[in-house]
Amino acid sequence: MARTVLGWVAVVGALTLFSSLGMWQWERHQEQQELLAIAHKELALLPLENEEVLAGGGPMEGGRRLVVLEGEFVGKPQLVVGYFESSQPGFRVVMRFLVGGNPDYAILVDRGWLPQEGIETHLDALPTNDRIDGIAAFLPAWKGNPRLEGNHWRGFAPQEMAADLGLSLLGWSVIVGKEKDPAGHPPSPSLPVTGWTLPVRDTPHLPYAITWFSGVVLVLGYALWAGLSFQRKLRD
Repeated sequence: MARTVLGWVAVVGALTLFSSLGMWQWERHQEQQELLAIAHKELALLPLENEEVLAGGGPMEGGRRLVVLEGEFVGKPQLVVGYFESSQPGFRVVMRFLVGGNPDYAILVDRGWLPQEGIETHLDALPTNDRIDGIAAFLPAWKGNPRLEGNHWRGFAPQEMAADLGLSLLGWSVIVGKEKDPAGHPPSPSLPVTGWTLPVRDTPHLPYAITWFSGVVLVLGYALWAGLSFQRKLRD
């Protein structure tokens, strides 16, 4: 009798666990789809251009907006360490960009990746006056200090870079290039290597939810079989 009670307790516990995990993954899947819908809706808007920026426009807080801007790069490049392309070590290059050459409308721009070997030569080859296209966003603040030695950083941290370097900037930044493919490959391998991805994780929440709900079905099937077997033993 004790074994039977323990068995049913285990069944109830398994059903509770699997159904809870399934619902959690299903809710995460719905949230993910909502975020993707919002992101694609914003990206369907016309690109942000100089005229709108100089009139005080920009991406929505927490959103993303395509941009096509003309202006001038100024100041010393800031190098974000720890990035690799085709197994080569290198840096993401971040620079201040004056929209329309106006210092009152300055933003930080991630210009893309350059290899560590010959970095100074590659930096010297970057144009100072440029037309950039990419994606604009309000990037979150860093936890901890992202600054390393000199002009090296752990990550693209616009707020911390602006404060540390004493820069007056607009609140949003730009990552240049086109959207990367689902595998994370850039649109073009030419230097600097550019590209961006949507800030929505591609975690397969729906398959996970189906897996956990399948566990519920299996446990229910086992419980039905065990209940019928127990009834037959009582009759016998």
